[in-house]
Amino acid sequence: MSTKRKRPQATEKHIWLDCQAPVTLTVFLLALLAFLVSGEGEALFYRDWFSLVKTSFADPAQYVRMFSFVLGSSGFTSFISSWILFLLVAPQVEEQMGPGKFTVLLAATAGVTGFLGLLSGVTGWMGNECLVLMLILLTVVFSLQGGRIPVVSGLVLALYIWQQATFFQATSQIMSQLIPIGGAVIGAVLGLFLHRKR
Repeated sequence: MSTKRKRPQATEKHIWLDCQAPVTLTVFLLALLAFLVSGEGEALFYRDWFSLVKTSFADPAQYVRMFSFVLGSSGFTSFISSWILFLLVAPQVEEQMGPGKFTVLLAATAGVTGFLGLLSGVTGWMGNECLVLMLILLTVVFSLQGGRIPVVSGLVLALYIWQQATFFQATSQIMSQLIPIGGAVIGAVLGLFLHRKR
């Protein structure tokens, strides 16, 4: 009497969209939407609302621009290069800090950088360099705290500093480059404080 072996039933596999960094994705989508709606930054409202323009502290729009300038980009190449770095680094920091503290960190870094820019008289400046540098700094520090030496993040940080140093020699607009670095350092210190209070 022969017994038939039952074939194992194939298990159904479902593919899910995994949004492990909702704040990172939201910030990027806001920047992308503004960039596309403005015709890749050509519309007048894009410069008015997504760049650091000094008017008066009695002007409510100036307080909006103190934060919204990080969503702006000077062109397609600038948009792609800066936001690729953001999307690569930001999810790691958001996962370690949590969405709430990560949102506070991004807003505080943008606000401090924008305030420093207004005080120094820089106008027309836009970009997320302060956020990217702050996130790279935090990634390096978090790895060092865990007993690891982050080779890739360290190289990215070194290349960024090299790029800024080269730019210092090629232009007289040193202040506009020091502002995002100062904002990033202050943001990184705040990030360490928030991370320790977990």
